[in-house]
Amino acid sequence: MPYIGNIVQDFSVNTAMLNTDSVTSIKIDDGTIVNADINDSAAIAGTKISPNFGSQNTTTTGIAAVGELQVTSTAPKITFFDSDTNPDFEIRNLNGVLHFKDVSSTAVRMQINTDGHVDILGNLDVGAGIDVTGAITG
Repeated sequence: MPYIGNIVQDFSVNTAMLNTDSVTSIKIDDGTIVNADINDSAAIAGTKISPNFGSQNTTTTGIAAVGELQVTSTAPKITFFDSDTNPDFEIRNLNGVLHFKDVSSTAVRMQINTDGHVDILGNLDVGAGIDVTGAITG
């Protein structure tokens, strides 16, 4: 005679009763795995996750190899922090002017302006001399 009743309520299963391959992904309800279920040392392949982390910071001690890097903002920037000595540097597009800035001293060292001319701020040191085509005005 077949079992009559609610097998989920009337029968409990413990892990000793399961074969090692008896629980597969098809038997896990979607949305039931939470962060606490994932071991901290789990090496989940990057191809298995969505690359959009929202407003979270992302950190790696390895190399981030990308085919193209797009930084989008009203004033996009890339900052280079060296871990042992100063100065640290930043490349920023600020209102169409490309700034190369020493962020340790907050000084813009070089900029490429919207009309294409380049300003080198501070001292210009040209070790082997300087060749000029055209007039020099002072």
